[in-house]
Amino acid sequence: MLQPIRPVIRDGDLYLPGVDLWLDPANSRPTAFVSHAHADHIRSRHGSVLCTPQTAALVRLRIRKFRATTLAFHQPVQRKGYTIRLISAGHIFGSAQLVVESPHWRFVYTGDFKMTESLTCEPAEVVPADCLLMESTFAHARYSFPPVTDLRQRIVDFAAQTLAQSKTPVLLGYAIGKGPELVRILQLGGVPVVAGSEVMRAVHVYSRFGVPFDSVDTWWGRRPHAALVTTPHAWARTIRNREEWRVALATGWATDQPTFDSLQYDAMIPLSDHADWPGLWQYVEQAKPRETYVIHGQAWPFARALRAKGYEARALLTEDDQQP
Repeated sequence: MLQPIRPVIRDGDLYLPGVDLWLDPANSRPTAFVSHAHADHIRSRHGSVLCTPQTAALVRLRIRKFRATTLAFHQPVQRKGYTIRLISAGHIFGSAQLVVESPHWRFVYTGDFKMTESLTCEPAEVVPADCLLMESTFAHARYSFPPVTDLRQRIVDFAAQTLAQSKTPVLLGYAIGKGPELVRILQLGGVPVVAGSEVMRAVHVYSRFGVPFDSVDTWWGRRPHAALVTTPHAWARTIRNREEWRVALATGWATDQPTFDSLQYDAMIPLSDHADWPGLWQYVEQAKPRETYVIHGQAWPFARALRAKGYEARALLTEDDQQP
């Protein structure tokens, strides 16, 4: 008889004993599920990797010989008697949640996710779960982001106003996820845009899988007559004279404005790839889990908040998490 699937921490990583599968492990493992293509989720090579085709293609921008078994969303596969399928996490393009099912039990691992709509990735899905393992990066009431339509308008306005001042607007975000999203926001807002080479490589992969982009040129280091979308690292190592540029960083941490007082940005825009406080609760209320395990960020306080609302919940700590 198949036993209910529950996650454990083993040797510093998340592990599912019933199906012998590691979840976004930091250390090299024989079998691993990789939820998305951000570098902090692929820090080691694994014997066997399960992910979406989109994630595999994006990982290969950095790791050319990355080998993976890919599953399209909702494509079922059998493993040790359980049915495994992937559903969209809404975090970035290709990001997936892992669903493991037996006749009387459903386990769901969200990975990183967000509940708001995106211009460049599939919307998050929520399915009822007996056991839920979820991230809690922004699990504090102060992280309640403005409506995404308002944030997009702020980005377009920042770029348009900067161009009107005969300066160059720079929008900073990760090459995978935020970068292509910023490109599409500016294009739909009627703002001419160029992109750094790292962002452009991601845009090409997105386009290959059918995400629509208007034509966009690669930035070669000179001041363009357009908005520039690039990564913080590329910007820091390329530009020395800031007088002709205005720079905005897109990040959920913009809510913690005092944290960034020492950083030289002209604007901080809380556009995030993660669920905010209301989004986390929205997910839990829709999934209606019997048991909830919380990881990352505000795991301990969020587990307490869940218990206060009558949910059975506990925090799990990986090597990257800190004790409360």
